[in-house]
Amino acid sequence: MIHINWSSSDEYLEIDPQRPGASAKTLHFTHEQWDDGSTADYDVDVRLAKESSDSVIEVRYSREKNPHLKEDFDYIYWGTSRIFFPQTTEDIAGGRVEFVEDANSKVHEAYWAPLDARLSAYIKRAARNRRFRRLVLKRDGRCVLTGETNADVLDAAHILPVKNGGDDSPTNGVCLRTDLHRLYDAGAFRFDKDGRVVTDPTFSLDAYSRPIAPAITLPSTLAAVRKSLAFK
Repeated sequence: MIHINWSSSDEYLEIDPQRPGASAKTLHFTHEQWDDGSTADYDVDVRLAKESSDSVIEVRYSREKNPHLKEDFDYIYWGTSRIFFPQTTEDIAGGRVEFVEDANSKVHEAYWAPLDARLSAYIKRAARNRRFRRLVLKRDGRCVLTGETNADVLDAAHILPVKNGGDDSPTNGVCLRTDLHRLYDAGAFRFDKDGRVVTDPTFSLDAYSRPIAPAITLPSTLAAVRKSLAFK
């Protein structure tokens, strides 16, 4: 993973400096954080190019691909980053980056550096969790058991836990109210392949019996449950 030090923000991208070609095929989103604590997760288009002896990853940021980002977010510039990687078998300490704005072709320059393994793992996990939540909430729009629509109290729960082989794709996710998510992760209830709620008799869920629906009825979410549980 690499870190780009912009003038007023830090951007993190899942790129292996030793294997930029392979990374260009798997890079789909990046995360940026500004000095005041504001953050943005971008969905991006990526391609690999060549320039002299360098490999160049071109990362395209477009408003069309990021409708989840507010238009009045003054920090965001749309355009293309060009990240340069020298071709070498030795450890790479870093390299240069150019960003060209769409609006006026203004060029911003910065430098990237690799991150250590522990910090990379933490940032990757956090970025994937944010993206997973955004995509699941976009699909479901509400808690699938209570109908709650306040995004501040909604989570994206993994149908099949990551530790058991589940992934971070939205097809392995279901939107639950935060308290129900915790109960779900604790094993208080689960879903069967038809989306029905199956409770664990060792947990007392009497206080939840009335507001919780007996099963998932949203077709797209039910399809996700069936797909994820088919591999168990």
